[in-house]
Amino acid sequence: MSEKVFFKNRKGEKLVGLLDHVSFNKIVVALHGFTSNKQMELKRMVMSPKLTKLGFSFFSFDFAGCGESDGDFNKTSIKSRSQDFKSSLLFLKSLGYKKFAVVGFSMGSAVAIQSWSKKIKVMALVVPLTQPKNVSKRLEHPNSIVKLVEKKMFEAINTKVFYDEIRELNLNKNIEKITSPTLLVQAKQDTLILKRDSKKTYKLLSCKKKYFEVIGTHLLLFPLSFDKILDEIIIWFKKYF
Repeated sequence: MSEKVFFKNRKGEKLVGLLDHVSFNKIVVALHGFTSNKQMELKRMVMSPKLTKLGFSFFSFDFAGCGESDGDFNKTSIKSRSQDFKSSLLFLKSLGYKKFAVVGFSMGSAVAIQSWSKKIKVMALVVPLTQPKNVSKRLEHPNSIVKLVEKKMFEAINTKVFYDEIRELNLNKNIEKITSPTLLVQAKQDTLILKRDSKKTYKLLSCKKKYFEVIGTHLLLFPLSFDKILDEIIIWFKKYF
């Protein structure tokens, strides 16, 4: 059963999380995407039972400005969310958790990459935002190939801080420093995060790594695709965590 927990980020904003405790030895932290929240469009409901059954504790939380957490969504950025993620790790360590795995969805993957340290033992990055400049160009191009259902996530709200950030942000040096085994999951019909972005990231990684494709768009609207993704994550975590 999930326990609602509260902690503060560096700005003193209250962040809200859900913790499914099994063991203090290993915990999986899930990082949600840009306009999502700790439930991750019900993905949490599917992920938690399967991961806790393996003996992993499971934790997800709302970044500042999202879900139940304090803060202004319009001020959100990869940098600010990276600080929130670091605050979550400090909170979990204070509770007694020792080893950390990360599942990052979309923007959550960029957060994981920017925040990576050796305390993170293994990662799974799903529909990963790893080449922000490329995504910025696609979103802002007048003849953008990005499907409306994917583009509207960014246009629905004032996201100037985010746009200004991804126009200039280069994560390649961060990617090259990662030593934790990393699984990359690419959606074949994704028009926001293209295959060539993920394949470039795969080449930059010098750690143990795997590139995996599933049928679906960036929003992963196909349930069977997410089942396949979760199966791959479980195999990856059982091997390296």
